[in-house]
Amino acid sequence: MIFERAEKVRITVLLDNYYSGLMPQRAGVTRPGPGKQKKPLMAGHGFSLLVEAIKGDKIQRLLFDSGHSPIFIRNNIEALSIDVTEIECAMLSHGHFDHFMGFYEVLVMRNGKKLPLYLHPKAFTKKVLKFPDGRIMELPQLDRNKLEELGAIIEEVELPTVVNEFFVISGEIERKRDFEKPWPLARVLREDGSDVVDYFIDEMALGIVIAGKGLAVISGCSHPGIINTIDHLENITGEKCCFVIGGFHLETTESETVIKTAVTLREKNIEMVVPCHCTGFYPTVEIYRTVGDKFVPSCVGTTFEIGEEI
Repeated sequence: MIFERAEKVRITVLLDNYYSGLMPQRAGVTRPGPGKQKKPLMAGHGFSLLVEAIKGDKIQRLLFDSGHSPIFIRNNIEALSIDVTEIECAMLSHGHFDHFMGFYEVLVMRNGKKLPLYLHPKAFTKKVLKFPDGRIMELPQLDRNKLEELGAIIEEVELPTVVNEFFVISGEIERKRDFEKPWPLARVLREDGSDVVDYFIDEMALGIVIAGKGLAVISGCSHPGIINTIDHLENITGEKCCFVIGGFHLETTESETVIKTAVTLREKNIEMVVPCHCTGFYPTVEIYRTVGDKFVPSCVGTTFEIGEEI
């Protein structure tokens, strides 16, 4: 696989479940605060990042997911003074609404300027949640026609793919860690009305290799498992993970899985671990307890820079 190594990667949290205007700064981490933005930032159950790969005077920008709400994503883009017409491409991690609902509004904000959107073809499948009592909750379905009408150029990806020189899209993620299991509630609805387990074949992650540092891993919900995700991107790039950010989807998992995940993150000796979104409060506490000062909390409006001392 041929890809360009960035000198630095800058990641800005456009949308996540948490916001605070009083979080402390640290090396490589710039926090939002009162008076720093044009207007107040909004947090909610969604996830979106602006990812910038930098080498010399070359900058490539990728929008990773877009959150759960057109209102929230527009507000935060405006608050952070981001020019969405400068974004070269976008990626959808998987076909759940809390990651794609904002794309329609971002496309509107671009006033017709085309945007390549990389996703797995199964992101368009009908996804539902099935509860133990048999109740089924239908989830919003990704609308291909609407995306294309608003200016998206749909690029379907199933295998590892390099985009705009720097961005390594994982393709389908190998599942080798036996403690990372499917989410029992998640199902895919068939055309005949029956439902089957959703193994999230459509979930993909993003990797960027930083010269002299290693691999930055960016995940949406990590339904295949955050350790499987890191392993997979390390294998296809040949680089060791130095930074990981994303939803780890541990909120509803058993404690054994949480503990094994936290211990494996520590064993990998990753320089900065940033659990977000669906990781869950208690699993996040366990990760903090286990990895110590390698842990950094996420917060809407935060910018991480990898490539300088972190």
